Amino acid sequence: MDHMRAVKDYARSSADQAAPLPDELRPPEVLERTVTYLLAAIADRAEQEESTRSLWKAWYEFLWTRTRAIRKDVAQQGLCSPAIVRVMEAIARFHVFCAARLVDQPVDAFDPRINSENLTQCLQTLKEMYDDLRVQASARLSGTVAGRFQSPSSVEIDCPFEPEFRAYSILMSLNEYSVLK
Repeated sequence: MDHMRAVKDYARSSADQAAPLPDELRPPEVLERTVTYLLAAIADRAEQEESTRSLWKAWYEFLWTRTRAIRKDVAQQGLCSPAIVRVMEAIARFHVFCAARLVDQPVDAFDPRINSENLTQCLQTLKEMYDDLRVQASARLSGTVAGRFQSPSSVEIDCPFEPEFRAYSILMSLNEYSVLK
């Protein structure tokens, strides 16, 4: 095994399981490198290699469990920064891609309902992160004269793709009654 390319798999939490030790959790820069590696070195390979096209199930399951482990690390550490937003945006895009590309796969290879649930969770996390980053930026500005007159929702944050992911959230909830009224 090449330890430089090994990526932590998802492990389901249980009530009898102790909280992870700090050295078992990946810091933000490692999470960012990991998602970049997964999507550049592994995800792209399925489209590039003819032999991999028949292995969508293994491809999806491998990437899904690894990105789920990344999301778990983010949640357990309560991480929220522009770098972590980029990580979560990349994972959400993975689920959007899978929804479009794997729609014709058998349910045992790709379950659109589970993918949709994971995408919805990613989008909810992103919404919370965008809002939290605004509150943090507003708190930093509150010490300035101009900052005293701004509401947190009007504060600019360094998340240029926020509109894209807010749009995905709207699209994902079009069938909900609360969106239609």
